Amino acid sequence: MRSGSHSSSASRPRNSAAADKLRGTVDVADLPPAWRRIVQAARPRHLPERTLPHDHHRPEVIGRIFRCRGTDWPAPRTTAAIARRTPNTASSLKRVSEVRARIVSGHQGQSFSLLQTKDVAGLYRCAHRARTAVISFGSAKVLLDISERPTNRGCVSLEEFVRYKCYYSLVSRPEEVQLALAHALDWLSESHCDNPRDPRCYPRAIFETEQSYQLDSPEQRQAFVSAHKRSRRSPDLTDARGRTWCQGAPHTMDLIQVAGHTLPIGYHWDVQATHDSIIATGWERWKLPGRGYVNIHPDALIRGGNATKTHPIADDKAYGRDPRTPRSSRRSRGH
Repeated sequence: MRSGSHSSSASRPRNSAAADKLRGTVDVADLPPAWRRIVQAARPRHLPERTLPHDHHRPEVIGRIFRCRGTDWPAPRTTAAIARRTPNTASSLKRVSEVRARIVSGHQGQSFSLLQTKDVAGLYRCAHRARTAVISFGSAKVLLDISERPTNRGCVSLEEFVRYKCYYSLVSRPEEVQLALAHALDWLSESHCDNPRDPRCYPRAIFETEQSYQLDSPEQRQAFVSAHKRSRRSPDLTDARGRTWCQGAPHTMDLIQVAGHTLPIGYHWDVQATHDSIIATGWERWKLPGRGYVNIHPDALIRGGNATKTHPIADDKAYGRDPRTPRSSRRSRGH
């Protein structure tokens, strides 16, 4: 569901209400050391890097830890301080982690501040296994097709990438952190998904649309469904690539959630293609042949069916090749 830039997905409480919620819900002194020091714009505690398990009841720290020096405010290249808590609990924030964007040279000499693919995958998968808030200290983008060199068209903002799956806030000054935390706690305390048919369940990077859609109100969500329904009688939707998304029978024991709403065990879509198409998740690239199908989960897990993963390839020799020129540029040159 790629679209242009949007404002934060969180509902913004008034400053006084947010401050009251912060005082009434979590005492800053009781927060984990890492988050407390982030609030104070000081150095966070170093946490170990870990991998994300499939069991959503055991959320783990993901990504690399950025250590601020002294009381300096994080550099603009630092992004995504991630605070999470397990679903359906009223406890305070459980884990705090940080990842750092890196400057990458893109097509025609442009520079892009990108998250690494392992951090993109870890964040997106984590957001479906634990309530997640992202506090960003600088702009960052996600390269969707990892086989290509970055371009403005081929990248989306981190805010857009995680929209409707977790809270996001861009913080530019130390004094904004405390209010951002209050907004995050307010968002985490409520559910922002109605049911498995809610269009906010779709992985936005994969379900491509012809235009930008807002999904905040029931009327906006109904407009999205009406615009993409395969037929009046069918509940299945069709994306801009001509792929039909049908709710599939459960094949796994994964229990995931979207913005506080727990989905049925093994929930996914059987996605059927009318012609060859590329599925780009931000950390993997798959090719789906025409008349083929593949299982796609809300956390962008691709499995089964006729799709073939082209990047990354198990043979590490493939990593030594330079990224390709973007498809749009190759077409413009007649390739």
